[in-house]
Amino acid sequence: MWMVDTGLSEKPKRIWLSALGILSTMLTVLSGWLLIELFSTTGAIKDLEHNRYYMTLRADELRQSGDDLTRFARQYIVTGDVRFLENYRKVLAIRNGTQPRPNNYHAVYWDLSPKQRAVLHADGPSESLSDAMRTLPYTETELALLTHSERNSNELVNIEVMAFNALKGKFIDDNGDYTIDRSPDPEFAKQLLFSDVYADYKGKIMVPIGSFLILVTERMHKEIALQEMKKNTIAAWLPATLLINLTFFLVTIHLSRRQLQDYHDKLKESSLRDALTGIHNRRFLMINGRHLFEVAKRYDKAFGIIMIDIDQFKKVNDRYGHPAGDTVLKHMSKYVHGNIRAADIFARIGGEEFVILLNEASYDDCLAFAESLRKGLSEAPCKFGDQNISYTVSIGVTTFRHQATFEDIFKEVDDALYRAKRDGRNCVRSAHGLDAEMDVKDDHANNKNKIEKNAIPPLRF
Repeated sequence: MWMVDTGLSEKPKRIWLSALGILSTMLTVLSGWLLIELFSTTGAIKDLEHNRYYMTLRADELRQSGDDLTRFARQYIVTGDVRFLENYRKVLAIRNGTQPRPNNYHAVYWDLSPKQRAVLHADGPSESLSDAMRTLPYTETELALLTHSERNSNELVNIEVMAFNALKGKFIDDNGDYTIDRSPDPEFAKQLLFSDVYADYKGKIMVPIGSFLILVTERMHKEIALQEMKKNTIAAWLPATLLINLTFFLVTIHLSRRQLQDYHDKLKESSLRDALTGIHNRRFLMINGRHLFEVAKRYDKAFGIIMIDIDQFKKVNDRYGHPAGDTVLKHMSKYVHGNIRAADIFARIGGEEFVILLNEASYDDCLAFAESLRKGLSEAPCKFGDQNISYTVSIGVTTFRHQATFEDIFKEVDDALYRAKRDGRNCVRSAHGLDAEMDVKDDHANNKNKIEKNAIPPLRF
């Protein structure tokens, strides 16, 4: 199609940009989700490590408290020093939650002097060991093992209490109360705390703790390994999604810039085109026409200007309506455009007036071409609906002269057109006073009716 589509939007590009935008948005959401999952998984691993530490710490505290009770009980029985009995009772009270739990109790505590303990381990809130263990995410099996171990430890306490009373001369009756008074029996007390029965109870405390540690270690190792695997997978996918998203983003930017450039180019092109006919407008003609004129002047090349005006165009509008007038303008533009060369410039300069700039065209060629256009347009009626609208044109012609400026020859061709209008319209008049012959022979017209299509590169603005 010879006329330029002045639409500034291209559907395929918009579809591609929309698709890339949707994909980029989806990848952004995916990257965000992966990033959230990465932080979540990292937090879950920290929580698992925290839980594993405190679960094993509480189990070790149960074991350590049992060892401390045994140590202080035996020291008291052997030495009779009540300080060991006081330490024993404090260990038991801390474990049962009847006395405040010292801060960092799991660290070195009983090996310090009372003064050092007061400085390094201030009292914290009271909490029994069993209550502290219930706040941690033990499985039922794990918690049952620790409860069983604590119960066995309490049974061991009963033996230790029996030894303490024997050292004082108090012995148990059938009801389990220490109401029988006898002479203190240190040997019996020692036998109780160093007997095989006592050792068996110690083993019953430690075996469940050992089983617990194995279960917790295996379980937490598996859970942490799963989270680590998830974290590694996310860490592997996240850079890939970010890279793909960046690629889509850059492609989108590139296409957007290209679309913007195309829009700018088309907008610029549309500013140099006549919106109705699609041919060039007056602005394009004046810019490029002056350039062509200067080139012709510098290299002494032939250069012609033809100005065309549709005769009595107002009557066409009045009789058939403005849509019909627009159709006539487009019909004439299409006809002329089909008969010029690519190197020539054809423009609508206003209303029903048009100008053709002819490169390397002699005076005789310009006159013959103008006459062929006049004759051809008069014999080619415009189709509008079911009507054929006939119309004629008046044409002015001039050619390049060294001493003239572009404005000079533009005025000359305008004057020639005015003379054609004055002389009755539907004719060709020359600015040089040598009017085109109306009775040109057919063979001469056939030779001159079109300027030869010699390839001259068109100007680009």
